[in-house]
Amino acid sequence: TNRRRRGLKPHDAEAATEAKARFELLGRTVSVTRRLGDARQSDPEGLGCLFTRAVSAGTRLVDPGVCFLTGSGYNDLDPYAYVKLDTGYLVLRDEARNVATTTFYVNEARGGKAPTVAWTMLR
Repeated sequence: TNRRRRGLKPHDAEAATEAKARFELLGRTVSVTRRLGDARQSDPEGLGCLFTRAVSAGTRLVDPGVCFLTGSGYNDLDPYAYVKLDTGYLVLRDEARNVATTTFYVNEARGGKAPTVAWTMLR
């Protein structure tokens, strides 16, 4: 599992059930294409998150695959693979452990475009 690959403890049964439900909800809302130039993508040179249903401004995506860590481990990650917060960091992608979350593919904001995503931690 992704948790094992990240070196994290497994969830207890209740947390695992909640995470599974959140993954299923996320899967009904978005899919990820890793095919460059996918015709469904707004950026002809982009990869990423495709919404499978209409979403409006203020829509909140909850990605249970993102883990929150403390310390300085983010220094070993690509600058686009984590989100630094005041109390730690969110790991979106870790190539050494072969982990990439759906959230990693949400709005790269390349080419001088402004990001349209705000990051928060729920816990």
